[in-house]
Formats: sequence, structure tokens, C-alpha cells
Amino acid sequence: MNTTALTPQALAPATGADPATWLERADGQCHAVTPANATTLRVCLGRIWLTVEGQPQDHVLHAGQAITLPPGRRAVWQAWAAGGARVALQAAAPPGR
Repeated sequence: MNTTALTPQALAPATGADPATWLERADGQCHAVTPANATTLRVCLGRIWLTVEGQPQDHVLHAGQAITLPPGRRAVWQAWAAGGARVALQAAAPPGR
């Protein structure tokens, strides 16, 4: 099976990007999403554990980190910090931007 590797990236402001969807979860709570298009998940507060369908490894992301979720793959994240976590989901910038 051909999979696309996920690489954490530094938090950078998106200029002219679509508005973000903000989600908050208490420590231990989960959220699942299956994006129709490539989507950037940015951790704005706390720490999360993330797994993506078809990927052999899980990810731990801290505030200030982001990762691009591939389209059509179910992703599940769990708040993994005493104060919970806040993430932003936003359409990923097209390649080369």
C-alpha cells in the first residue's frame, strides 16, 4: 500500500488561508475527523496524541506544532495534557505556497 508520510511542521501563520475550525478537548478526550481535502491540524494549546489511518506510526504534537492530514484518511487525536488541548483545523496550503 502506498502511503504519504506525515511530517510535523513549525507553527506558521497562514496568509490568506481559509478560516480555521477550533476544537477543544479535556485531558483524555478524543476527536475523530476524516478530511475531504488535505488539512492542517495545528496544536494551539497543550499536547495531543494523534493516529492516522494507514500510517504505521503515531504522533505526539505539542503547542506550536502542526501536521498535514491526508485526504480521505480517518485521523483520531486525544488531548494528552493536564489542561486539555486546543487544535485548529484548516485547509492545507497548496504545494509550493
